[in-house]
Amino acid sequence: MNIVFDPEKHFLGKLCCHGHEWNLTGKSLRYRKTKVCVVCNQEQNQKRNHIAWIEKVRKEGIDCSKLGAYYLGSLCCKGHDWEETGKSLRYRCDTKCVRCRLGDDWIPRSQRPKQTEEQAKAKRKQYCEAHAAEAVARAKKWCQNNLERARELERQSRERNRDRYNQLARESYYQNKAVCAATQKRYTQSEKGRLTRLNYYRKKRDHILERQRRYAHSEKYKAAKLAAHHRRRAQKFCNHSAPFSSARLNTSAFGHLATKAG
Repeated sequence: MNIVFDPEKHFLGKLCCHGHEWNLTGKSLRYRKTKVCVVCNQEQNQKRNHIAWIEKVRKEGIDCSKLGAYYLGSLCCKGHDWEETGKSLRYRCDTKCVRCRLGDDWIPRSQRPKQTEEQAKAKRKQYCEAHAAEAVARAKKWCQNNLERARELERQSRERNRDRYNQLARESYYQNKAVCAATQKRYTQSEKGRLTRLNYYRKKRDHILERQRRYAHSEKYKAAKLAAHHRRRAQKFCNHSAPFSSARLNTSAFGHLATKAG
């Protein structure tokens, strides 16, 4: 492809997913407006134009011998006769038969039966399953070449689907609760975990102190402090302390005991 670098239209960006390197610079030539690789764009346009031209040829019966990309040559091994001329339509670049390249089961788009939505979904699913490994490898390669862009897309995806990600995280935690607890314990006891807690406290010190002040004036804190005081007095006089809350003692299971004691 004859591509001329124009500073007003082009710039050198990160390597594209197909690895189109521009003049051994380790980068791809891209458009300034769309940031699309120039080589990828031209290849897609050529492929699209080629398919459209083939469709037009089959539909309208154009005389391809007058066009530069094709010519009428000897009959191919499969006997694909072009418009009863006794010859086959061939590419000028590699002399191969156009009809052979398209395959025996090829049908023009205008004559193809329309697929139902279920058939289209099943076909896409089958294609994805057959090319899953290739898609994963291609995605990994793109992420390695565009690390910052991949992180930004991941962040945007998490913001859009925050509830779904939270639900998946909760399900994963409850299914592997012991493993998560052991991992959290190791991280808490590590030096990195200690520094993380220290940095968080320094950044959120006012917020943490305010939250502690609100809790110190709440009824929950007063009840917990009273229970701790009772436990301490029981231990001081070598007595046993019952591990029951005041709410549980007031239930029907213990109500008759409180009535008899009164």
